[in-house]
Amino acid sequence: MACICGADGQEESDARKRSLRISQALVEEGKRQHKEVRLLLLGAGESGKTTIVKQLQIIHGHGLQQSLKDNFRVDLLRNVAVNMAEILNAMEFGERPLTPALTLSNPKNLPHAKAILELAQGMTDYERDRLESAERLQTVLSDSNQFVEQIDALWADAGVKAAFHRSPEFQLSDNAEYFFTRLKALQAANFEPTQDDAIRVRNQTSGVSESTFVMAKHTFRIVDVGGQRQERPKWIQCFSDVTAIIWVASSSGFDLFLREDGLQNRLVESLTLFESVWKNRFLRNVSIILFLNKTDILEEKMKRPNAGKRLKQFFGKYSGSDELKDAMSFLLQQFEDIVAGYKSRDNTEVVKQLYCHFTCAVDTQNITRVFDACRDIIMRLNLGRLGLL
Repeated sequence: MACICGADGQEESDARKRSLRISQALVEEGKRQHKEVRLLLLGAGESGKTTIVKQLQIIHGHGLQQSLKDNFRVDLLRNVAVNMAEILNAMEFGERPLTPALTLSNPKNLPHAKAILELAQGMTDYERDRLESAERLQTVLSDSNQFVEQIDALWADAGVKAAFHRSPEFQLSDNAEYFFTRLKALQAANFEPTQDDAIRVRNQTSGVSESTFVMAKHTFRIVDVGGQRQERPKWIQCFSDVTAIIWVASSSGFDLFLREDGLQNRLVESLTLFESVWKNRFLRNVSIILFLNKTDILEEKMKRPNAGKRLKQFFGKYSGSDELKDAMSFLLQQFEDIVAGYKSRDNTEVVKQLYCHFTCAVDTQNITRVFDACRDIIMRLNLGRLGLL
């Protein structure tokens, strides 16, 4: 009998120890969750999401990934080749040129144009295409002088400049001019990409990528998902266990169209997507931090003659002036109207909120200020998610 009691006592002791270990593990997990937030970075294509991630790597991480620096020369050539090809295709070389048509002002630049179009054929910013074109670009890189001379000659051509100034009518990267003028630096034997170079070079997000940063002793996991239409089915797999969504919209995209659909306005697409995410039943308690991005480009556009009329051309409700503040107020109101008009399906109180900031993703100081302002909001949202508020 004594032996049986002893066995029962041992089992009871083991059970208590297991229970204690489980309780300790739950406490540790609670502490970890309290100090960890998961942010989902969403938005339509070419809104600047990945640029913001690069900035956060600089500000709160360990600087830009070495791989970005190592691949910079090839990425720079790709950006330059693709963008010059876009301009040339909008001229006399493409299937759907601008109207009225634009031609090269200097006939001697025709061989340069053909060489760039051949080099850029099939190139995109997608990872699969970056890998396929890397070998071609490495060949150019081994003797970049000819490539630089070709680009310089084309960029100096009055016809190319005229097409560039009509870039809202076709697809062109925001940083095209920056890299056309920066290209000569590549020829230097001791060339090292600057922080600004690496931030501005475009690599289109494909799939889902996660970056981790530590801020004020808290771990921030930022999940960046591609914004192009073919990437959006992957969004839903990231909706669980989210502290907040950072929605990035291009404020300067009011007069631009999608790369994948030349008939759809970029800002209209962003508003439509934003509405679908705001109303998504899986995200009914997830607040959104709106980054109205590319304010530097918006400011330049609003300095042009009749800027207000151009904004009204695409958004008939606009009744403001050519002033930047009027445009910013109107664009923000479009998102706020979606939030104000939303009612939950069961008419329960909507507890999530919209927090808004105007951003310039290529400006490190701006992103530092904005993210510092967002940090307290994010931590408060995380406490609410854990039921601690």
